[in-house]
Amino acid sequence: YEKIIKCTKEFWKLVGFWVAEGSLGNNRNKNYRRGEFEFSQKDDQIFSELADLADRILKAKGKRYCYDGVNRYIVWDKPFCYWLSKNFLDKNDDKTLPWFIAYLDDEKFEAFWEGLWLGDRKAPDRDAISTSDNSLAGRLFAILNVRGEEVGIHKQRTNRKDNFIITRLKRPTHKILVKRLSTDHQDLVYDIEVENEDSFL
Repeated sequence: YEKIIKCTKEFWKLVGFWVAEGSLGNNRNKNYRRGEFEFSQKDDQIFSELADLADRILKAKGKRYCYDGVNRYIVWDKPFCYWLSKNFLDKNDDKTLPWFIAYLDDEKFEAFWEGLWLGDRKAPDRDAISTSDNSLAGRLFAILNVRGEEVGIHKQRTNRKDNFIITRLKRPTHKILVKRLSTDHQDLVYDIEVENEDSFL
């Protein structure tokens, strides 16, 4: 069957969170008929927020339960899972990001980033995410660059596992326009102005 879901900013927040914390059931079984949209989260507040969001976006009532100290959400939605598998899983069934994410408008991209950050945040006070998937980290780094952002990435070794930390760098920059230049042959005097709040030097 077919299903229509509006791609609102809330939708992209859910997708971002799924990229960080979700799965489509048994991804490794080639005979498995994907249709189970799932995600997990230890933080009760974040889990409740995203589970409620998933119910609203998918117009369904997902199953919620706790196993081994981790909250889990699962709902059957074959059309949505098909779309996710075609766009957010590579040929090896590993997570990836489609290039069209780079061209979302600012509001929707920030919602996508918020969802991703809620699942894979490095720290509550840092605009950075951490992932052990080097391919996903590389694609996210490239997408942020395509969007014209300043971004840093570095590898961190913890518990015999490599983690890749992607940080969005927000530095105030201003373009300075030289309006007039005068000199007394000893010093240079500039008449300058800032072009706009998004300009740079």
